[in-house]
Amino acid sequence: ECETVLRQLSDTQQFIEFMSEEQTPARDPSLHFKFKHVVFQHSVRKHLTPTSKRETSSKVASAIEAEFPDRAAQNSDEVAALYAMAGDDRKEGEYRARAARQQLSLGGYPMAIKSARRAAALFAKNQLDGDAAAYRDNMVVLGVCLTALNGYANEEAQEAYRKSLEIAAEAKLPEHFPSRYGVWMYNLVRGR
Repeated sequence: ECETVLRQLSDTQQFIEFMSEEQTPARDPSLHFKFKHVVFQHSVRKHLTPTSKRETSSKVASAIEAEFPDRAAQNSDEVAALYAMAGDDRKEGEYRARAARQQLSLGGYPMAIKSARRAAALFAKNQLDGDAAAYRDNMVVLGVCLTALNGYANEEAQEAYRKSLEIAAEAKLPEHFPSRYGVWMYNLVRGR
């Protein structure tokens, strides 16, 4: 039924374009369309109800994870945004932390800081037991990025390193050397 409506839109309105037809694993036909312009896509999304938007975003993010795990890993920021729209704080935090690591590896410190701060806020808010190692690692990424941009004397970087050590101690996890080194360099630079 949905595909019939999409086919009509493709034929009459020129908002979308038919791309291909494939079979699902259950051998049902599946038609693939794409929006001709992102403005149309945003217009359709704008008219979704909040509940529908959450459900759709969750389904899309889950499908990307299941069907294209490599793409989900490469596009962590986009998958995190989908989970944010879905209201899934745990998955958003996981993907924001991944995005921060990717951005750090590419030298994109401002973006990595933004992603790491959001992930840290989500980890702190949800206090998820299984995510202690991810939370600790995210704080190291935040500290490294802040240090790279602002130097060892940066208060926020020192707080990120301290938080990493605190999380490691509370969860009985091993410390990361950059955290201990970051705190030591902060104190050295500050003359303490």
